[in-house]
Amino acid sequence: MRDGLTIIDTDTHVWPSVEVLKRYADPQLLDRWDTELAHYERRVELPLTYGDPDGPWTNLSIEPRGYLREIGEKSHLEEELGAGGRAALEGKIRGLVVTEDSPRYGVGHDNAEGRIADMDREGTD
Repeated sequence: MRDGLTIIDTDTHVWPSVEVLKRYADPQLLDRWDTELAHYERRVELPLTYGDPDGPWTNLSIEPRGYLREIGEKSHLEEELGAGGRAALEGKIRGLVVTEDSPRYGVGHDNAEGRIADMDREGTD
């Protein structure tokens, strides 16, 4: 609450890793995982963007739309869509420099304390 108003952080990008999802999944989902979801899994070795884990993690990649263009260019060809494909921003973010103002590692996954600290630093409720 700030100045009598409830503030909602709508610019929070949360994409929990497969490791986090499996930790909280119910037994019925876990029983179906290998047959229904495993082919969408994609191993990520390095952080793709701010807030990703510091080490390897797995995401679900379901028909991602990765464009063969740079930011600011007109769209032309699209890459092939498919299970386990490249993330939309993969290869587009270069020179990811982590500073003291950058989101903490893992805040998009399971680092709730880091997310709260980032929001406090940014003055966001």
